[in-house]
Amino acid sequence: MEPRQRVGPYRVIAGSHWDADHTRYCLAVGLTAPCHAVVLAVPPAALAQDTAFRVRFRSEAANSRRLTGPAVPPVVDVAPDGPGLPWVATGYVPALPLPQALAAAGGRLPEPTVRALGAALARALASAHANGLVHAGISPATVLLAADGPRLLGYGAARAATSDPRRTGWAAVGMPPEQSAGGWPQPPGDVFALGTVLAYAATGHPQPAPEALPESLRRAITAAYAPDPGRRPRADELAAELAPPPASGWLPPSVTAAIDRQEAAVRAAEAEAEAEAAAAEPPTATPGPAAPDSATPAAPATGRRTLLVGASAAVAGLVLGGVAAFAASGDEDGARPKPRRTRFPGVAPKPLWRAELPARVGDRAKGSPPLIWRDEVVVHSAGRDVVGIDLRTGERLWTLDDHPVRGDMYDLGGGLVLIPGDTFKAVSARTGAVEWSAAEYAPGRAYAFDAPLALSGDTFWFTASRTGRAAKDSRAAKDWGRVVAYDTEAREQRWALPTGTPGKGKALLQREFLLLSDGDGGYTAVDPRRGRKLWTQKYRGVPDDKEPPVYTGTPEDLLVVTLAGKLRAFRMRGGGQAWTFASRTGLFGRALRHGAHLYVTDTLARTYALDAVGGGLKWTRDNGVPVSATLPYPVTSISGSGRTVLASNVGSVDAYAADDGALLWRFTAVGGGEEKGFTGIVVGCGAGVALVRNERVLYALPVD
Repeated sequence: MEPRQRVGPYRVIAGSHWDADHTRYCLAVGLTAPCHAVVLAVPPAALAQDTAFRVRFRSEAANSRRLTGPAVPPVVDVAPDGPGLPWVATGYVPALPLPQALAAAGGRLPEPTVRALGAALARALASAHANGLVHAGISPATVLLAADGPRLLGYGAARAATSDPRRTGWAAVGMPPEQSAGGWPQPPGDVFALGTVLAYAATGHPQPAPEALPESLRRAITAAYAPDPGRRPRADELAAELAPPPASGWLPPSVTAAIDRQEAAVRAAEAEAEAEAAAAEPPTATPGPAAPDSATPAAPATGRRTLLVGASAAVAGLVLGGVAAFAASGDEDGARPKPRRTRFPGVAPKPLWRAELPARVGDRAKGSPPLIWRDEVVVHSAGRDVVGIDLRTGERLWTLDDHPVRGDMYDLGGGLVLIPGDTFKAVSARTGAVEWSAAEYAPGRAYAFDAPLALSGDTFWFTASRTGRAAKDSRAAKDWGRVVAYDTEAREQRWALPTGTPGKGKALLQREFLLLSDGDGGYTAVDPRRGRKLWTQKYRGVPDDKEPPVYTGTPEDLLVVTLAGKLRAFRMRGGGQAWTFASRTGLFGRALRHGAHLYVTDTLARTYALDAVGGGLKWTRDNGVPVSATLPYPVTSISGSGRTVLASNVGSVDAYAADDGALLWRFTAVGGGEEKGFTGIVVGCGAGVALVRNERVLYALPVD
């Protein structure tokens, strides 16, 4: 945009500047008195024609009004809805963008100035994160240095724009790796970006070696831009380490002098605009979209362009202030933002620990979940191995080599855990020593272990399949598969029930029966003590040859079946339908029961709480992030206390209060390789701890 070009009720007075996310910024003055200077942010024409982008851009602009404070210049105006060019205006502050400040200071800032800069901006981020917001656009161009302290600008274009993924320049340097991998902006990403900016301010180079940083700042800055977000400090921790905040005279004299020259030029431009507005005839029609709180703008007139030529280099880098929403869903209006609930902290808790697993776990949503034994040891499968990890410290206690896990693991009591594999073994939870193995169901025997079904007391139910030549004998088809009840105390079979087909490993243990899926759309109830068939039932609308995720409500004996975008609850005895609940457009993952409610997440990252008996909706929450990809198997988990619902989706792990759905925090891990863009999934919950797995890394997050 060129000087004197009109944008809504403003006139450009100094050049334009592209930031790393392709948003154009310029300095402008209002066309009606009082003609205050503002900074405008305008998207490129190609993006402005995209309807979805325009909606996101205006939504982010409205969200940017949420923040206040000395380090955040206020958003004063937003383009109204309509077909015109979208724009956002923020108040002008006499200040230099960081690159111009470095030029005025001779290439880098002194250590006390960098320390004060970092402390103030980290406190501003901590305030934003505590209000459920994330900045998502920190760069040298978004950091202003004013005489009374820094300002943090930078509209959250990372969430509004559809930028070219082939990033270069600062966009490639300052982008946190988890966001480059496809993840959504999160608070640890803000800390990363701030760390890179402080490194630039201290050295004058965008990617300095750690040795080039001042020794007194090296530890704090390098920790801030650690590749793993779990290893970065929170914004408030970084602020405390970098204190003290800016004081009078915190800037080098050369930078202060440049700010004074800039301010003089801008004030002269404001005075010129005031004089032109006063001399102009009252307009008969509004030539452009009016500001919400201003009078009808006057027509533009000729101005003293030459006055601003010397100041353009200092102000062209100014960019719009604002933040990207990091909040629970809710309708936004054009009014001032409503105060947020004080219980809404927004920031994910810092992991208690992170553990490297010996190998990739496999399918991120269907892999064998870890067993949290007595809130002391995490027993986790990793490739062909099983590891025991101290739940409180993350220290690896033992490794069981060459024992790939097949299905759920169980606490056997007596310090032992049951680990299913080629057969099933009883293993010491504290040492990993194998105490005994069910050799009679090992490969090569008449019937080989297939998959676990359930365990209660000293009875273990599982499926087994006929092996060897007998498996190919058509006369033995009725005995091809069987369900076995095994006494883990006596280590012997109690009963076996032929099923005709190999078991699928799907069963629900009720008070009076074991409900088995036959793989053909039917379910059979079996007496769990004697192995007698009690009844067989098909449920209307449940397709054959499909194993949908199911959940039952005990003691109601309801079978809740996930069928694409619907949850259907059937009465197990009789097959009558109890209720149906439909998603608008997403596909449901598996519903999880806790207390009187079912919790479920769909592929569009919406989480629901339903009445388990009647199917009524208690609350629903959208994670508030535009979804460009879906997680095939959205996973819902419940914390050990039952107070927190954890929804694993394509962008993050979201924690909601179980009682009312209030968003508590979001966590994003970093994925690479085949898991690129994947942000982790909750794989287990213990007392006060949730386990999040991403590729080969396991995180322990404190909950409740």
